[in-house]
Amino acid sequence: MNDVRDMDTGSGLTLQERESMLNVDQKRIFNHVKAHLLRQIQYENKSKQEKEQSESVKPLHMFISGVGGTGKSFHIEAIKALVKSLWSTLTKHTCAVCAPTGLAAYNVGGVTAHRLFQLPIEHDGQCASYWSIPKASHKVMKTELQDLKMVIIDEVSMVSSLNLTYIHLRMNDLFESDEWFGGKNVLFVSDILQLPPVCGQPVFDKVTASTLKYRLGSMGAVNIWHDTVTYDELTIN
Repeated sequence: MNDVRDMDTGSGLTLQERESMLNVDQKRIFNHVKAHLLRQIQYENKSKQEKEQSESVKPLHMFISGVGGTGKSFHIEAIKALVKSLWSTLTKHTCAVCAPTGLAAYNVGGVTAHRLFQLPIEHDGQCASYWSIPKASHKVMKTELQDLKMVIIDEVSMVSSLNLTYIHLRMNDLFESDEWFGGKNVLFVSDILQLPPVCGQPVFDKVTASTLKYRLGSMGAVNIWHDTVTYDELTIN
């Protein structure tokens, strides 16, 4: 099974200590994420009747941009600690961190996106087609990720728009949802002008209907990034 590595990187810092070390930019985004998650928890704790009478809180899909030196990795650690704190009673992984490459994943204490979501691997510079995972693997993944509240994808500039679609489809399958990304919170982190995808179009590009028909056999053109992702930026070096 995937090693989600929902853990501290060994610094030994508490959530309160991490919060106190955030600069103005980081604190603004951290507070925005925190407020959104608290609204979700408030909604989750409502009775069925109360939920029917109130509007649900949509998942947070947010891109946090920032050039090198603006503290993106430290910010990820703070948000990961926040998620673990807010859902501390849950026993399974509540926050999964991943990145497109092994080195990038290691730097933020995560795993590759391909490993986390069991995505098809590109070979010889060719895009891979999407496929469903075996039932046994699906059952294990679903059990391990049943408490998942947030996914953080670092170095998202290297994720192609097609692979972003595959991540969305895999999460929908795992969490039996027809919402974007299985109805889970997803944070995307990167300097979007850094390395582009090795294979495929940038994450913010539209995936054409012809590409999706070839890779999936159905589905019209889609631009998940444009349709679902909000934006904020770290600017303080």
